[in-house]
Amino acid sequence: MTLGHRIKQLRQEFELSQPELADKIGIEQSYLSKLENDKALPSKDIFAGILTAFDISTGQLLQPLMAEGLDAKLLQIGQIEQYYQQCKRSGMNQVKRYVITCIALIAVGCGCLYVNFSKGVFPETMYEYMSEGIVLAGEPEDVFVAWRRLTEDSRDAFEQKQREMIARESVDILLLPAYAGKKFLTPVSGGSRFYRFQEPVVVTRPVNGLFGMGGVVLFIMGILGLLFERKLFNPAVSDRQVLSR
Repeated sequence: MTLGHRIKQLRQEFELSQPELADKIGIEQSYLSKLENDKALPSKDIFAGILTAFDISTGQLLQPLMAEGLDAKLLQIGQIEQYYQQCKRSGMNQVKRYVITCIALIAVGCGCLYVNFSKGVFPETMYEYMSEGIVLAGEPEDVFVAWRRLTEDSRDAFEQKQREMIARESVDILLLPAYAGKKFLTPVSGGSRFYRFQEPVVVTRPVNGLFGMGGVVLFIMGILGLLFERKLFNPAVSDRQVLSR
């Protein structure tokens, strides 16, 4: 669609005759006829009069023309040149935001994949430590193992101590994400607990799988977004698409 066809289309939509529209714009009917037949190009003032006559904006007038490709010579009209540059800047800003979003998706996806493969945030190798019971003040830290050698030789004393230690037994197992040494002592109510390293234990952490799946999805979305960027946005900012040849 040309500018002349668009003016004629609007005149018919508003049910105006050529003399009526020419009077509203402030031009001769013969000149309006030239405009509608694309034999003349309106000046900046006349174009402003056309917009006022139909009470529309530059964008509303140019919408059908932009869809098909705007004739480059129309950029000689000040309002059209200004509108075109605004559209171009807006398109470029939209592309920038889109590309930044795609890059962010890729970055977050890579981060999620790293969390999944490294197992650093949610480790799957845990370190098992066991404590047989609470060590009282003044007792050796390994009393639950050493009590046998510390007990008197008499059988009665041994059996009495054995019953006492069995009664005091309260096994506690800790699974730690990091190795804390072969042994350590931790204060608790009534005394302290002496923990000894047992073995590394592999546990399943479903959250790592979720990070892995989420990372793959985000990474693919970001890559596909960048691949389709030209098809999605170049028509908005390319002169070949906006300007007819």
